[in-house]
Amino acid sequence: MNRLQTIDRRIIYLVLVLVIVIFILEPIQIPVIPSPQSVDFYNTVVNTPKNKLVIIGADWSASSKGENDPQTVAVINHLMMLHLKFAILGFDPQGPTLVEQIANRLAPRYHYVYGVDWIDWGFRPPAAMIPLFKAMVQNIPGAVQHDAQGTPLTDIKRLPIMRGINSIQNVGLLIEITPSNTTDAWIAFLQSVNNTPMLLCPTSVMAPEAYQYLDSGQLSGMLTGLRGAIEYETLIHRPGYGLKVSPALSATHVLIILLIILGNAGYLLEKRSRRPTRSRE
Repeated sequence: MNRLQTIDRRIIYLVLVLVIVIFILEPIQIPVIPSPQSVDFYNTVVNTPKNKLVIIGADWSASSKGENDPQTVAVINHLMMLHLKFAILGFDPQGPTLVEQIANRLAPRYHYVYGVDWIDWGFRPPAAMIPLFKAMVQNIPGAVQHDAQGTPLTDIKRLPIMRGINSIQNVGLLIEITPSNTTDAWIAFLQSVNNTPMLLCPTSVMAPEAYQYLDSGQLSGMLTGLRGAIEYETLIHRPGYGLKVSPALSATHVLIILLIILGNAGYLLEKRSRRPTRSRE
């Protein structure tokens, strides 16, 4: 009974690795039922006007790549499928570069051209977030000034995507991809000014903090961690990393539940064995 509560952690890790490897190499097809917030995310993107710009908040880094990367791939796939023009902006030094790499990888499939169909506005220091958002409300080219390559946004010949993009009124959708609490600033200083539809791609541990914004309507949808990426890949019919590891993810969840059951069973059995027995008179 005591062994059920004192299983060597090395054995647990070994079993966990074996489960992951087995279900990745020999995946079992598991039905994916998208959550309501993922469906709302999809519908919001589909209903975005073609003549307006989508701004992607690239506020993640390599530390959260396991969740934010597949979310980003699925989102950019969908934007390019619908031929929506988008701009990348990040307040994490790695974020815009990572998202630009994804866009460059997917662009040939959809015949997307940099400066025409998409643009990378690059990295800005976190301290500049609120002042930048306030300025973008009235004057996006004046606030952002140049793209990641140093080309002025006012140079329409080199960056025709910026033609007609002057203020937040010319933005049809905001998509924030982040493992942190940057969502508050996006909503307070950019989304709420013109009631621009906004979507969120948080890591799983940060998702609960966003439900208040979903309930209030300030967020129009959300992809929760890797699970959200799996659901979105299903909705857009573009299998990727998420669906590839989905069986392994489900199997590890089952393993964790079994270990919890075993640990509690051992505790209850041990507690029961320690009860004093009544002596017969």
